[in-house]
This record gives sequence, structure tokens and C-alpha cells, in this order.
Amino acid sequence: MFKKLTYAALAFFIVSCSSSDSTDEVPNEVSLPSVTTAIPSDITENSANIGGSISDDGGANITEQGVVWGLSSNPTTADNKKSSGSGTTDFKTSLTGLNANTQYFIRAYAINSKGVAYGNQQQFTTLEAEPQQKTYEGSVELTTQSEVDDFGAKKYTEITGDLIISSKNRIEISNINSLSDLTKVGGGLYVAGNSKLETVNGLESVSTIGGYLYILSNEALIDLDGLSNLSSVHGLQINFNSSLTSITGLSKLTSLGESLIVYGNDILETLDGLNQLEVLGGGISINETVSLKNLDALGKLKEIKGTIFINNNQSLESISGLDNLDFAITIEINSNAALKDIPFKNLHLVKSSILIQKNPNLTTINGFESLVQVQRLRIDSNAILANIQGFPLLEQVDYINIFTNPELINISGGALLKNMVALEIRNNPKLISIDGFESLETVQSFSFFYNQALEQINGFSSLMEVGDYFNVSGNYKLKTIAGFSSINSIGSLTLTGTLLESLDMFSTLQTIGGGIVIGDNPMLTSVYGFNNLEEINGNLVIGENPSLNDFTGLSNIKTIKGGLTISNLDKVTTFEDFHSLTTIQGELHIHSNIGLLNLDGLETLTTLNGDIRINSNPLLSSYCGLVPLIENGWLGYSSIYDNLYNPYLRNISESDCSN
Repeated sequence: MFKKLTYAALAFFIVSCSSSDSTDEVPNEVSLPSVTTAIPSDITENSANIGGSISDDGGANITEQGVVWGLSSNPTTADNKKSSGSGTTDFKTSLTGLNANTQYFIRAYAINSKGVAYGNQQQFTTLEAEPQQKTYEGSVELTTQSEVDDFGAKKYTEITGDLIISSKNRIEISNINSLSDLTKVGGGLYVAGNSKLETVNGLESVSTIGGYLYILSNEALIDLDGLSNLSSVHGLQINFNSSLTSITGLSKLTSLGESLIVYGNDILETLDGLNQLEVLGGGISINETVSLKNLDALGKLKEIKGTIFINNNQSLESISGLDNLDFAITIEINSNAALKDIPFKNLHLVKSSILIQKNPNLTTINGFESLVQVQRLRIDSNAILANIQGFPLLEQVDYINIFTNPELINISGGALLKNMVALEIRNNPKLISIDGFESLETVQSFSFFYNQALEQINGFSSLMEVGDYFNVSGNYKLKTIAGFSSINSIGSLTLTGTLLESLDMFSTLQTIGGGIVIGDNPMLTSVYGFNNLEEINGNLVIGENPSLNDFTGLSNIKTIKGGLTISNLDKVTTFEDFHSLTTIQGELHIHSNIGLLNLDGLETLTTLNGDIRINSNPLLSSYCGLVPLIENGWLGYSSIYDNLYNPYLRNISESDCSN
């Protein structure tokens, strides 16, 4: 019985143990965490924000998380590390005390009971250290290489005055690399007279120049790339750098407080580098840069507050880079051998003058479509210029001077002009016609002379007043002056050297403020256009008009406030059309009139304040028209000779006044 109980108990124990073992759980296997490294942010010269995130703890508690970093790839906790505590939340930290301009490698990490896990690698480079500010008070002149290097070693970041880099004997300075700490020059920066200097490398940190930048006479200088950070300068002058091929280093300049001058840089072909310039506070001068082909780099310029000089650039074919310019003080375009056109399509105001001169390949001027105002327009000595046109909106100009353009054929324009000071068109030997100026009402001086092919002058239908002088002379083919139907006042009038047959175009003329000269007009038969005149406020000179028959048109003149000269008239026989003349305040001169028979018609002349000279009139035999003057007490000097009859005037009377 005891044995049975023993076996039963043992069996229960075994079964009981077997049942207990079958219900216990098997433990999970622990793995390394999963970690991601965040992209670095807020990087400075000595700090950066970094961090990471844990997406899986690996089946065990995270006892530590953070970042590791170093100067080589795949840093570990054996390198530099910064802990951000424990747990699985995203973490971020800031690294400080880093070296400037240095590349760092980083990885996030996390630790559990299994070990250390690392995230993906990121890298960043700290910023360059800002130079320690160190200012030199005053100006500096560096004339040798050792002076450049010694000054550079002192690491000045600013000079309050001028910086002058100019080689003693031109050969002392070969580089300026040691000036790399310099960021600002308060005055001007002069790089001048350095025959061995090939670059301006060393000035890369300079962003501001308070005065002018002068790049002058550096024979070996190739480019200005060393000025690539320059964004502010008062003015710019680049002259006589015979090896300079590029100024692209100036690409950050958007404005100049004063002028831009480029002069005598023999192989510079473009101005690329000035492409961002929009405003010049002064002028622009592009002179004697013989390889320069265009001004395209100036395409953003809209306003130039000074003079534009574009002179003696022998390869310059186009100035279309100035298309966007809308304002200038003065424009001078002179002696550019390859220039063929002048487009200023957006220019609307030139405060002073436009001069276009001695451009031997310029054929047409038609690019001033928007110009409204200019004080003076002068176009001269352009060897093959054939047409001047394209000023459709021009409303105000004081002076127009067009002269010595040997191939000029046509001038048209000026349709909106109402008032001018002077219009001068002279010495254009092939000029055939002048059209336009239909709205012109007043002009102080009107001069058309020595245009040997000019046949007609049209327009001017609104012209009412010429305040000073009207001079049409030496236009030996001029047959027609049309359109002067409104003119009523002229200061003084000169008509010489034409083929005009009559002066009918002056039939509305009411007053002459000065004198009248009519001479060398071989086809002129009549002076009828002056029939409204009663007074001439200067000299009246009529000579060398061999076809003139009489003085019809002068019959209402009462007073001549100067002298009266009648000469070289072949067909005039008498003065009968002067029957209203009472006063001559100057002298009376009558000579070389081969058809003149008598002085009849001067009987009304009672006052003569000057002398009388009558000579070389081979048929003149009667002076009876002067008897009333003599009897009225005239006491002047007389000179009478080489006429058919030559009396002593003081003694003539009705009985002996003729032969």
C-alpha cells in the first residue's frame, strides 16, 4: 500500500512539473536601433544645428542617443560625440566651437542593450571666418612689392582714405595677393603704372570704394577678375591698359555715383561685366578703344546724368547697347570709323546737345523715334551720310546745325517743332531737298548756304517770324522756296547765289528789323515780294542780279535806316520804283550798272546822312533825281566818276543835272 501511494505521489509530481513547463513564454531577441541623421542647419563659421530620429528601438530601451562628428568620414563614439539623453523622441543639438571654413562629418547614434547603432552620414562645411575688423586711418601709397606685402601682413580690412598702388619705376609690383583682407576703401583706389601686374587678385574681398576706381596704364594687366565682389564705387576709369581683354570682374556693379570712362585699351573687345549697370550719376566716355566692337553690355542703362562721349573707336560697329537710355545731358558720337547707324529708340530727353560728327561709314540717322527735347542738334562731317530723318516726336530744339556732309541728299523731320533759336544747313554739296518743319512758327536765325545741289526748300508753311537773320546763300541750283506763306517779320534778309526768279514767297512780309541783301541771283527778274515794306532798319543792297528789270516791290519803302547800294544790274535803267523813299540814314552807293540811264525816282529823297558814291555806270547821264536832296542842304562827301556824265553834285541844279 505504501509503495502504491509512493508511486502515485511521484506520478503526480512528474505530471505537475510537465504541465508547468509547457506554459512559460520564450523571451524576444534584442537588435540594434534604427537611426536617421538629420540634415545640418543654421551653419555659421563656428557652429551648426544637427540631430536625428529613432524609428525602431531594437526591442530594448534606448539608454543614450546623440550625434558623433569628426574630420573624416564615418565618425564613431570614439571620436567626438554629444549626447541628447535617452528614449526614442527626435532629438536636436547644437555643435559649437567648430573651426571656420572646415568640413565636418556627422552621424546620429542610439544605444540599447544590444549595442551602438549609427544613422546615415551627413556632412557640412562651416563658413569662412569674418576677418577681424582693422582700420587704417588715412591714405596709403604702395610703390614696391615689399611695401605691398608688408602692408598686407598687417591685415587691414578698411582704409579710410585713398589706396594707391603704383610701381616705382613701373616695374616694382608684380602682384597684390597679400591685400586679401581688405574689404573697403573710403577714398579712391588707384592701380596705376604697374607694367608687370597681370591681375588684381588680392582685391577679391573689396566690396566698397568710396571714391573712383582708377585702373590706369598697367601694360600687362589681363583682366579685373580680382574685383568680383565690388558692388559699390563712386566712379570708374579704365585707361591705357594695353593687354586688358576682360572686365567681367565688375559684374556686381549696378550703379555709379559719377562717371564711367574707358579710354585707350587697345585689345578690349567688349564691355561685358558692366551688364548690370542701370544708372550713372555722371557721364560715360568710351574713347580710343580701337578693338571695341559694340556697347551691348550697357543694355540696362536707362539714365546717364552727364555727357556721353563715344569717340575714335575704330572697330565700333554698333551702339545699340544704349537702346534703353531715356535721358542724357549731352551725346557726342565722333570719329568712329566702323559705325553704320545710331539707334536711340527710347531716348526722349537730352538736356544739352547731340553731336554726330566724322563717322565715315554712317549712312543714315533715323534712330531717334522717341526724342522730344534737345537743346542743340549738330550733324557734321559724316563722309557718306545720305539721309537724316526719324525725329517724329521732336517738339523742342533750340539749335539745329547740319553741315559738311558731302553725300547728304535729304533732310526731313521736325514736323512738331514750333519755336527755334537757329536752323543752319550749310555746305552739304549733294543736298537736293529739305522737307518738314511744317509747324515751325518762329526762329531767330535761318541759314541755308553753300548747298550746291539744293533745288528746293519746302515746308515752313507756319513760319511767321525770323527774329534775327534769314540767310539763303550759295545754293546755286535753288529754284524754289515754297511754303513761306505766313511769314510777316524778319530781322535781316540775305538772298544770294540762287536760281530764284522771283521773291513772291515774301509777299506777306510786313517788317524787316535789319537789312536786306539780294545778290548773285542770275535768274531773278523781280523783287515784288517786298511790296508791304515801308521801312528797312538796316542796309539795302541789291547787286549782281543781271536779269532784274526794275525795283517793283520796293515802291512803298519810305525809310532806309542804313545805306542803299545798287550795283551790277544789267537791265535796270531807272530808280522810278523808289518814288516813296524819303530818308537814307547811311550812304548812297550806285556802281557798275551797265544799263542805268538816270536816277529818276529819287526826287522824294530829302534826307541822306552819309556820302554819295556813284561810279562805273557807263550810260548814266542824268542826276536830276538828286536835285531835291542837294537843294535841301545835303552836305556830305560825293565821289562821281566813270559814268557817262560826272558832275560835281554840290553845284547841280535842275538846269545842269543831266548831260
